[in-house]
Amino acid sequence: MSMLVNYVQPVHFHSFEVSEKRNKSFEISSFVETQATSLLKEYPVEFVNYNKRQLSRIYPRGKRVDSSNFLPQIFWNAGCQLVALNFQTLDLAMQLNLGIFEYNNHCGYILKPDFMRRDDRRFDPFAESIMDGVVAATLTIKVIAGQFVTDRKIGTYVEVDMYGLPTDTVRRRHRTKTVPNNGINPVYDEDPFVFKKVVLPTLAVIRMAVMDENNKLLGHRVLPVMGLRPGYRHIPLRNECNLPLLMPTVFVHISVKDYVPDDMSVYIEALINPIAYLSEQEKHSQQLAVLEDAEFSVQSNGRASVPPSPQHEDSKPLAGNKSSVPAFTEEVTKQQITKKPTHPLVKAEPSNGQPSQFNQISVKENRVQSKSTIQSLLDDPSLLVPTPLKDLKNQKGFFKVICKRDKELESLSKKHEKARETMREIHELQEERLMISQVKAKTAMEKVHAKSLKKAIKTGNVEQVEQANRQEYQQLTREQDEKHKELRKTQAEVFVAMCKDHFQAEMDVMLKHHDSVYDVLKLIMDINHREHDRKLTAIFEMEVEEHRRKMEEHSKKEMKTLSKMYKDKNELARIKREAQTKHIDEVVQERAKHKDLLYKKKDELKRELSLIQQEYEKEREMVPKEYRAIYEEKCRKLTEQFRDVGLCDSREELNGEQNTPL
Repeated sequence: MSMLVNYVQPVHFHSFEVSEKRNKSFEISSFVETQATSLLKEYPVEFVNYNKRQLSRIYPRGKRVDSSNFLPQIFWNAGCQLVALNFQTLDLAMQLNLGIFEYNNHCGYILKPDFMRRDDRRFDPFAESIMDGVVAATLTIKVIAGQFVTDRKIGTYVEVDMYGLPTDTVRRRHRTKTVPNNGINPVYDEDPFVFKKVVLPTLAVIRMAVMDENNKLLGHRVLPVMGLRPGYRHIPLRNECNLPLLMPTVFVHISVKDYVPDDMSVYIEALINPIAYLSEQEKHSQQLAVLEDAEFSVQSNGRASVPPSPQHEDSKPLAGNKSSVPAFTEEVTKQQITKKPTHPLVKAEPSNGQPSQFNQISVKENRVQSKSTIQSLLDDPSLLVPTPLKDLKNQKGFFKVICKRDKELESLSKKHEKARETMREIHELQEERLMISQVKAKTAMEKVHAKSLKKAIKTGNVEQVEQANRQEYQQLTREQDEKHKELRKTQAEVFVAMCKDHFQAEMDVMLKHHDSVYDVLKLIMDINHREHDRKLTAIFEMEVEEHRRKMEEHSKKEMKTLSKMYKDKNELARIKREAQTKHIDEVVQERAKHKDLLYKKKDELKRELSLIQQEYEKEREMVPKEYRAIYEEKCRKLTEQFRDVGLCDSREELNGEQNTPL
């Protein structure tokens, strides 16, 4: 009869292969946490597949005599259905357990994700890359303030942790500042805590814990990432038993987005707001249209049309005059000459809104012979003027890395300022205590002197006693002055050492970002130099094509003239062959002249660009030295500032020089 009412049948676990061969979904096996951890490390995928087919139960090991718990998230990631805990211990593991099963309306059952239930899906709980069919998330939480956190006048702070897959778990990294002496309405207003890449949001949970300055839990809340609602939210807190607290809440701003890699952010922004992206492209096209000074058009009869006069620039062309410029020339003029750099780190224009020097190169109209055309285009001196290094630093990509470095420096500066302020308060308290002790010592000495003076009046040796008292008082005063000087010197040494450490930390940040900053600048510079070279090549191809077209027109006219002059067909054919050969030779010679001029200009441009390259290399090498020089100058000025209290430079101490107060 007992076999008829059992839902599951407990069996001993042998191996995953044996369980797969038996293929009985009503069987359940129990694992001690050490055995389950070992199986999970060695066979993670097989453990997940086992839990797809049948139930598993995990229980704490017997050596946990203090009734402590393990983190259940470890085995939830593998799909284990029954993760047993010691309910008498309300630690972090129990809080996570109570918090996650609060989801789904306290029914005590949460459905596993689809890929942990289907046989045709493979899941590795130690995976670090994005899974097929699962959209990773980017979670941003900004802790703004708290309300009625505690009725005591004590400092509080908020910790935000994430638990999920090992690659998604983030613990003890995101913590707000401590707001002192305010438990009613502390304002944290910290920078947002960003969980950049959450590989598996369906298994991830967020835990917000409010702690006092003694690291005691005041309230917490465990929330699944998939259940978060974006926007400004008041989150009610729970106690250790996960029971609702009456008034304590935390005011936060939550943002949940799909994860986008950094190299795809530009395209995603264009997809999110295509109207703004297209408007920006049209604006760039209008700005570049101003730079196009040349307009090539050919009438339908094969002759070059005369450019319109200034008074007829706005008039429409005649219906019969259609442009017959070859597609190659049109492609060069519209794409190669006026195109912008397409690299995401380089802008087409500097940040000041003025056209860059590279884009100021204009193409004049070709109204004269090919020789004069070469002089008016390739001989333009502005073609050989490279973009200065200071203009390259105005590009968006360079600004991005500089802003990242400055943001880190600003955060570090705030932290250092807070440490210096704390140090000043400690020093003031030390001086105050020293003054109080010295005043007490003087008061006690004065009482002793008064008693000795009364005895001296009776014995008749008043002068001797007064002189002894005076000497003793002077000795006490000198000792107290020495203690003051010693205290000020010690405080100055501690403060200067701390400030030097701060200066060193700032210099380390600058040096840490140095390579990335100048790598981006090198990339921008290389792209800009390639665009200079492409500009010359584009002008060369355009000139050669234009000259070929004119030579063909001249050849057609010459053939028509010869047909009228010679009636003999054989003679006419011979004369045409000679004219055609001469025409080909002229075209080849003219192209060779253009190519020689192009190579000459490219060599000149290469020399000019090499100067920019040398300037870049020199600056990259000198900047770290400048950082160290600034650091040493700050340390020297700081030491000079505290020299009046007997503080000397470390180099003077090494040289054994005498310290003289200013």
